[in-house]
Amino acid sequence: MSRRTKKFIYGVFYLAVLAVLGWMVYGANNAEAPSCIDGKRNQGEEQTDCGGPCMACEIKQLNPVSARGARFFGLQDGRVVLLGELVNPNEGYIAENVSYEFGIRDKTGYKVETLSGEETVFPLEKRYVLNAEARTRFNNIGSVELQISTSSLDASWEKFYGTLKPNVSLVSPPVFSEQGNNISISGEIKNQSSFSARNVKIIAILSDSFGDPVFAAAWAADNVSAFGSREFTIIIPRDGVFSRRMDNERAKFYVFSE
Repeated sequence: MSRRTKKFIYGVFYLAVLAVLGWMVYGANNAEAPSCIDGKRNQGEEQTDCGGPCMACEIKQLNPVSARGARFFGLQDGRVVLLGELVNPNEGYIAENVSYEFGIRDKTGYKVETLSGEETVFPLEKRYVLNAEARTRFNNIGSVELQISTSSLDASWEKFYGTLKPNVSLVSPPVFSEQGNNISISGEIKNQSSFSARNVKIIAILSDSFGDPVFAAAWAADNVSAFGSREFTIIIPRDGVFSRRMDNERAKFYVFSE
C-alpha cells in the first residue's frame, strides 16, 4: 500500500471520528429536557408522563367535567336567565375551581356575550349553574351554549371522602305566594353536617303542567353553620311570559354547597 493511500485512509478515519464526536456533542446540547408531556417514561414516572415527578396517574386518568343542558328564559322587560348543568363523572374525586362560560349568540349565530363562573363539583354530581347578569335582551338571543373553560388537567382534583360533603336539604316543600307584581317562594334549609356548609345555593326550576321548564331562579348564602337552619325567600316577577304557564306542583328545588 502506497504512502499516499495510507494518508487518504487515515484522513477519512480521522474525519469520521470527528464527525461522530461532533454529532454526540450536538445531540447532548440540543436534546430536549425530560418533561411530563413528552410521551416518554424518562424521569422516574410510574407510567408514561404520570407518577413520580409528574401528575399522579390516577388523576391524569380522570374524565373531565362536562357541561350540558344550556337554555335561557326571558321576562317581558327583556331580562334573561341562563341555566345549565356541570357533571363530574368521576367517582372518587372532587373537581374544584372548575371554570365555565355561558356563550350567548344572536339570531345570526354571532357570539355577542360571554359570562363566566367557577364551581366545585362533587363526585358523580350534576350541578346546576345559573346566571342572571346578561346584558343581551331576550328577543335578541338566538341560542346559548355552556362550555368548560378549565381542562381536566388544570382543575384542582381532591380525593373524596364522604364526610367532606355537607348534607344540606330542604326542611319542607317551599311555599308559593303572590306579593303584588311578584311571586314569593319561601322555605327553610337545614345543614345536617357537623361542619359549616359554604357557598350554599338553591336553584329553583319552575315548570308547566307537562313538566317543561319555563323559568329558573336562585338563592345563595355564604354559609350555613353546623346543624344550623336558614330560611330563604326567592322573589321572581309575576310575568305573563311564564307565570300563566307555571304549575307550582311541578317546581323542583336543588340545594348545592361546598
